[in-house]
Amino acid sequence: MVIILFSLVLGAVLSYSGTQVWDDHMLHEHSQWLVHQYGLIDDAPLPSDNGRWTGALWALVLGIATEIVFPWLQDPYFIRHTLTFALYPITFFCLYLLLMRAGIRTATSTLCCALLFGYIRFGGNAVTAARDFPHASFFLLVSIGLWILLREGHERSQGQGYHLRELCAL
Repeated sequence: MVIILFSLVLGAVLSYSGTQVWDDHMLHEHSQWLVHQYGLIDDAPLPSDNGRWTGALWALVLGIATEIVFPWLQDPYFIRHTLTFALYPITFFCLYLLLMRAGIRTATSTLCCALLFGYIRFGGNAVTAARDFPHASFFLLVSIGLWILLREGHERSQGQGYHLRELCAL
C-alpha cells in the first residue's frame, strides 16, 4: 500500500506542471466513450480513429478515474498522467517480487530492475504516454508471471508435463 501511495504522489508531482502529448484529447474522448458504453456516464463523444488503436482496459481505468472518481479535480489530463506514471514504480516493485518468487537472487533481481530503470524508452513513456507504457508494463509482468506458473507447474508434475485441464487454466 505504501508503494502505491508513494507512486501516486510521485506521479502527481511529476505531472503537475502540465505534461501533455499530441493525442491526449483523443485518448480522453476514447476513455469517456468506453465509460459511456458501460452506462456509467450519460454523454460521451464518439471515439476518434486514433482511439481505436488503444487497448480498452487501461483506457477504461483512466476513464473511470477522470469521470467518476476524481471529476472534482477538473483536469482529466493531470489525472491520466498521474495514474500512468504511478505504474512505473509499481512495475519495478512487482517485477522485483516476481523475480524473487522465481528464485532469482536478490542482487540479480535488483540489477534487472536497475537495467529496466535505465532504459529510457520505458521510463520516458511512463511520464508521457498513457497509451504505450501500460501495455509495456503489463506485458513484462504477465510474461514473467506466466513463466513462473509454467515453471512451478512443471516442477510440481515431476517432469510429467501438463494435462490439458492445467494448460486451459493457465
